[in-house]
Amino acid sequence: MSTVSYTMLTNQSTLSYTGEQIRGDASYGSGDGLHTVSVQVTDFVGRIYIEGTLSSTPTESDWFPIYLTSSGTYAEYPLNSSIPTGDLGRGDTLTSGFTFRMNAMYLRARVDRSYLVDTVYSADQHGQVDKVLLNV
Repeated sequence: MSTVSYTMLTNQSTLSYTGEQIRGDASYGSGDGLHTVSVQVTDFVGRIYIEGTLSSTPTESDWFPIYLTSSGTYAEYPLNSSIPTGDLGRGDTLTSGFTFRMNAMYLRARVDRSYLVDTVYSADQHGQVDKVLLNV
């Protein structure tokens, strides 16, 4: 099967939000379950989750987080809070890649900033997610 790339998520002017569901490897009938996600952020502060479901008609309770690293189900930015890579000195500006195997019917990306003290989104404080891409 050839690789197809989908945009899972782009920036929204809110603290936390969830992207649309995108067909995973299982919905194409492929058996290898290989997925690659690319996360591109600018001055971003927050967490990115990739969630999957095995349901062909998922409800909110059907989604579960996928381990992006051996230590967790999300990528938190800045990756190193002592040395953020963004121009504003708060968050990261970079592209991260994650690969995982799972026969999910659908996948989605989610931005979470609920753990922050702030209650209102500010581009200067929180940066943005330029895009999250999925290759299947």
